[in-house]
Amino acid sequence: LITPVIGGTITIIIYYYRDVMEKEPKVHILKSTLWGALAGLVCITITIPLFFLAGSILEKLQENWQEILILLGFVMIQAAIEEAVKGAFLFKATRRFSYEIDGLFDGFFYGAIVGTGMGVIDAIAYGVLAADWIEGFEIALIRTIRIPGTHALFTGIIGLYFALKLFEGKKALQGIVCALSLHVVWNIIT
Repeated sequence: LITPVIGGTITIIIYYYRDVMEKEPKVHILKSTLWGALAGLVCITITIPLFFLAGSILEKLQENWQEILILLGFVMIQAAIEEAVKGAFLFKATRRFSYEIDGLFDGFFYGAIVGTGMGVIDAIAYGVLAADWIEGFEIALIRTIRIPGTHALFTGIIGLYFALKLFEGKKALQGIVCALSLHVVWNIIT
């Protein structure tokens, strides 16, 4: 359970030190991480039962093409749920201190922090649900390396579009669509 926390902490530190213009207040970073963790709790309460449902449906199917279609459908649903929840929690996390978002990287930064908090909870949940401790360790290790960074990237894109909305009036929904598309492709590849 500690490895996802370490991976998430390293991801946050990397993004913190990449901000060369003006460091964000640590209290806002902590709050954004906690909002991300809360988003992770919401997501796993929705998506984990979906995976059990997908497993029970897959057991009844006879054809490989049916299994592929069901898996693709569940991958898209899971990605849509996660990106919508992370986008909503990012908006909630940053609306009280949106005055701190004074550049495009700030939007990306806070999005990445929320995404990392979500990714840590996601990795812990899948490690806990593993069949045994060896599988749990393998899952936690793989998800420690993979999940916080990818969730940080996807939610960072949403945050970038939130910043574009603040500065240029662009639609923030485009960021969620872009992040959703990347998330679906990432899920299919992995």
